[in-house]
Amino acid sequence: MRRRRQVTAATLAAVAVVLVVAPVAGFAALSRDSHPGPAPAESGSPTPSVPPTPTATPPATPSAVPDGRISRAQLLAATVTLPRWQSGAPASCLTKNVRLAGSKTSSKPWLGAVIHGDADGDGAEETVATLACSPGNTDMQQVVVFDRDKAGRIVTLGQVVRTGDEIGWLIEAAVSGPRTVRVQVGDVQPCCDVDEEQIQKQTRTYVWNGTGFQQTGWPTAFTGNPNSTDLSVEVTDLVLTPNAADGRLHGTITVNVRNLGPQDAERVDVTFGFDREVRHEGTGWDTCQGEVEPGPRCQLFGIVHAGERRTCVFEFSMEATAPFNGTATVQVSGMNAVGTFVPDLAKANNRLSFDYRRK
Repeated sequence: MRRRRQVTAATLAAVAVVLVVAPVAGFAALSRDSHPGPAPAESGSPTPSVPPTPTATPPATPSAVPDGRISRAQLLAATVTLPRWQSGAPASCLTKNVRLAGSKTSSKPWLGAVIHGDADGDGAEETVATLACSPGNTDMQQVVVFDRDKAGRIVTLGQVVRTGDEIGWLIEAAVSGPRTVRVQVGDVQPCCDVDEEQIQKQTRTYVWNGTGFQQTGWPTAFTGNPNSTDLSVEVTDLVLTPNAADGRLHGTITVNVRNLGPQDAERVDVTFGFDREVRHEGTGWDTCQGEVEPGPRCQLFGIVHAGERRTCVFEFSMEATAPFNGTATVQVSGMNAVGTFVPDLAKANNRLSFDYRRK
């Protein structure tokens, strides 16, 4: 009985020890899993360090293409530089530091139609404007493309086409594709009783080549209007001499008018433009039909046939007050029997400037 009691007590003690030790061992195991052990001791040879992986730098984004879409109001508010106007343009047809007028005026260039499109192929829109300068009855015109620089300033990209020589009218412009501008042109403008049915019209295509616009393809010229002619004018300078009898300055000029064909001109007008008041005098004006109109303006007698040349000597006088030097113009135009202007094949030789000065 004593031995049985000793065995039972020993067994109970062993069980108690197991119950106490098991949780402690489990806790120690959990502690080893949760917390890393101490770092191993360093060896004598240093471990080579691995350089950090460089962070990839995204490629630089190219600068954005300037937006060349300029409103009509913005263009009118800007000061711009314009390409040259046609030959014979007066001083009022400015090209530098120009503030465009919003409607037709005789004192400075003015803004016509404005459209937008990718005229230079850079993926952004530019502004295509039809400009005019109106020193007389008809307009001198040009189609110009405007853009912006990187600072946002309005700049002139280039001139597409202008009037002069055999182009007398710029009717309408359109951007028909990247780098491509199409312009409908006419050989003469509807003016002064010229019927639109008399005008030859063509659509010409101009492409941006990196530095300017160049016409591509046909047509490149008008083949000849059956209702047209080609007048030309030559003129000498006006040298003025004082006259003691009336206290005025007097002088004469010689004007040569030629009809280069192909049609006869049933009526030819010679019109002068001065920047001061003048009088027409002398017998040279007897070559004019009817009364000389203000300007002065002379309608030559009879038909000026194709190939014919007329020479006229006209006398003028003006007050002997300064300034004594200046510039005037002479222009010839043809009409038919009923007084309708006839289209001219080469308008550049219809108008010339000449000087007047005191001897």
